[in-house]
Amino acid sequence: MKVKWLLIGLGMLVLFSLLAGCRITFTTAKEEKPRNPKNMMINASVSFKPHQIIIRGNTDLPPDSVLYIMLKPYEDTVSLEEIQTYQVEPEDIAVASTAKVEKDGSIELTILKWPDPNKRYRLDLMFIPDKQPEEIKLGENLKNNESYIEISENGKTLTGLLLYVNVFKEDETVGGTMDFILKQNTP
Repeated sequence: MKVKWLLIGLGMLVLFSLLAGCRITFTTAKEEKPRNPKNMMINASVSFKPHQIIIRGNTDLPPDSVLYIMLKPYEDTVSLEEIQTYQVEPEDIAVASTAKVEKDGSIELTILKWPDPNKRYRLDLMFIPDKQPEEIKLGENLKNNESYIEISENGKTLTGLLLYVNVFKEDETVGGTMDFILKQNTP
């Protein structure tokens, strides 16, 4: 008799679970796909406000990756046409800063001091794997990436990704936002 009630109770428990829509599913943990450095993407733009330069964007670089930002002035004797067509290189760095990639892949940085709004600059945005925290690993070389570049620093050759945008004088700036471009996409 006890067995009969036990089976009826168990049957009702199963029936109520099914009717209530409860179900148990078993899943396996998702394996994180390795990132392909050839396709690493950084999309960023720069906005200008009086005495402020604001960089915003997004990337698929790992969270906490460090991006290096450098504002480099052009010589006063360089023509606007030479700058617009990227025929000349700027001088040394006037302002340098860093930004970290957030967990959602966003990037945001405000350079509070625009050194001289009456001067032209190039704003560089770089990702340098050799200067990343130890936990940031890409697993492959970046040589096939569209924005790959080699730079020399203190006698050492570093590789990385470089995007940049020209920053014109305040009275030459058309619109408030400009997109960073890949080095290879310059004329």
